[in-house]
Amino acid sequence: MFGIPRLTFWFSILGLLPFYLSTMAWYNDFIHDAILEIYGPPARLFGTYAIVVFGFLGGGYWAVVSRDQSERKTHYMMAIWPAFWIFFFFAFRGGLRPIIIPTGFALLLINDWYFVKQGLFPSWWMRNRIFVTLAILACYLVPIFDYQIQTILERIGGL
Repeated sequence: MFGIPRLTFWFSILGLLPFYLSTMAWYNDFIHDAILEIYGPPARLFGTYAIVVFGFLGGGYWAVVSRDQSERKTHYMMAIWPAFWIFFFFAFRGGLRPIIIPTGFALLLINDWYFVKQGLFPSWWMRNRIFVTLAILACYLVPIFDYQIQTILERIGGL
């Protein structure tokens, strides 16, 4: 699977399901109602699951840095910033809030590249993370662009 270990690839696909479901709920009433019944608003699923992913990745970075017994402060800073990013997401109450998490996912690629270049992650890691990040960003961009289009149409009086 593109040089990515098979198990990693399939777990990555499974890990994208909450993002896909949240995106599909934007357009499908059945999925929207099912998520609403089980979990709450689909938009909350986006944010909550992003917290899980950021925590998972941050924990992975931390584990790799700790295992390597690194003395480099940069390694530790790169391992902990995802937690601060999510904190910033919850502390920030402005109009840019909907793009904070997608921007964070894009910025996580810098971490991945850094750790691969330092030899702390295998070379296939970047292929997997680019694939996953593009899928996540696509899921976030659908409601963002849809909202923007609806706002523009409301301002000009529809079509």
